[in-house]
Amino acid sequence: MFSLMLRGATGLATGLAQTSPPADLLVHAGRLFDVHTQQIQKRQTIVIHADRILRNIVQKILALGPTTATMFQTALPSGVKIAFGTDTGGQCRTGTSAQELNEMVRLGMKPADAIVSATPTAAQLIGVEGQIGDLAAGEFADVIAVSGKPEEDIRELEHLKFVMKGGVVYRNDAGKAP
Repeated sequence: MFSLMLRGATGLATGLAQTSPPADLLVHAGRLFDVHTQQIQKRQTIVIHADRILRNIVQKILALGPTTATMFQTALPSGVKIAFGTDTGGQCRTGTSAQELNEMVRLGMKPADAIVSATPTAAQLIGVEGQIGDLAAGEFADVIAVSGKPEEDIRELEHLKFVMKGGVVYRNDAGKAP
């Protein structure tokens, strides 16, 4: 896995390995680390839905769950650039992207840093920085709004008041009582 990173892969996702690469290697190589913190929550859900999920997926999630928090908490203070990535979809839906951001904060990341990990850093991970990830002229932007300050309380992102995607407003609770 690490050889792929050294040969030019933009980043490394926790879903690919049960151990994390040495943090100094990621920092030195300038690579991103995509830590799927929902693995922790999936572990709790998997037992309930194991009969509906492929056996190899069940085994992977059960194996990765305990190491995911450790990987994240080791990478965070080391200077590794962490990009938001999610496994909230697929066979075992366990939450939302907002809940995944909340898990990152629970594990020690500052709320504002979690938001950055999901916007420009995530764009960098998939090679589209300068096209998405920022509110800037010439970039594609989907916009959400909340009542509070998610940079102080990340859980605000679980209560959207405004959603615009591709220039179309899908939700606008402005002026409505909560």
